[in-house]
Amino acid sequence: MPQLPDISMTKAERFIIERILSLEMQIIDLKSEKALASLEEVSLNKASKILRLGSDTLVSMIKRGLLPARKYRDSKHKIRYRLLLTDIKEFQDRNKTNHIEFEISPANELADEIFINRKNNFHSENNNL
Repeated sequence: MPQLPDISMTKAERFIIERILSLEMQIIDLKSEKALASLEEVSLNKASKILRLGSDTLVSMIKRGLLPARKYRDSKHKIRYRLLLTDIKEFQDRNKTNHIEFEISPANELADEIFINRKNNFHSENNNL
C-alpha cells in the first residue's frame, strides 16, 4: 500500500485516507481477477453441458455467427472449438425465453368445439352433394 504523505492530519483523516487507499487496492485486484475470468475458455463439450445443447447444435450456431468461438486444429488435425465463458454468459442472457401465458379451456368446452366443427363440416359436405 502506498505511503501516506507526511503532513499533519488528525487520526480520523489518516484513517479515512488509509481506508480509501485500501479500497483502491481492492478495486485494482477485482479488476485483474475479472480480466482473468473474461479470458477463461472452455471446450465445446463443456460449453454444450453449460448451455444444455448438443455439440452439433453449438457448432452450427458458431458457424452461423450466433456464438463466438476460437477455432483451431489439434495435433491430430481435428477441428476444435474453444469458447470464452463471458461469451457463453452473454449468449445465455440474450436467449432467455419468455414464457407465454395462455388459458387452457376445460375439456368439455374443447370437446364441444371439436364436435360442433365436425357437425358443421359434415352438413356443409352433404349440402354440396
